[in-house]
Amino acid sequence: MRNLFIVRHGETELNGKGIIQCQSDTYSLNQNGREDAKYLANIIQNYDIDIIISSPLKRAVATACIIASKIQKPIILINDLQEMCGGNVNSMKITEFEAMKFNPPLIFKGAVSGSDILVSDGKTIRSSMLLNDLEYQNFSYPNGETKAIVKNRFENAIKNFANKNKNYKNILIVSHGLTIKSFIAGIDELSDFKMMHHRDILHFSLDNDIFSFIDYQKA
Repeated sequence: MRNLFIVRHGETELNGKGIIQCQSDTYSLNQNGREDAKYLANIIQNYDIDIIISSPLKRAVATACIIASKIQKPIILINDLQEMCGGNVNSMKITEFEAMKFNPPLIFKGAVSGSDILVSDGKTIRSSMLLNDLEYQNFSYPNGETKAIVKNRFENAIKNFANKNKNYKNILIVSHGLTIKSFIAGIDELSDFKMMHHRDILHFSLDNDIFSFIDYQKA
């Protein structure tokens, strides 16, 4: 069995301005973000981590480096741990997005029922993204990745790494808000989970390619 400790990168300048980043890789951490990473490092030093695997986006790498300097463990970058592709909403202000009307309305298939689900304005679409219901796993921002695709690539990246590196028992994973959000869909204990904060830690186990939720540590 492996222990997986999942964290979100520290705050960036765009986070602080309320701008949707998705796969934009222009900005690294701001001062708050560096403090977020130091906070995480002080906690994670007690977890006996063997290896850090990280998204290759700058904000995740910067977070991983700050933690690695504290716990003296190597970092491996894995592309499929990166943030969701947000399509048309990338670099948009959240306030603008929430007020945005979609014409024509967006229709997607429910992942469980197979029924058409209609979302017609920005607020509803953002709310759909934040739901943990498996029914919404086929949802995506316009021209972006679906939550199901993100969940699948994230899980496969971790399983492939773990299966090739069986000597690592405690693995720290540095990723992104919407990617982590897609991963935890359908977990009853996290039904009220909205968005992971920059100092939170999710603890899962991985045994025979099965992920099991253990704990959610809020800052």
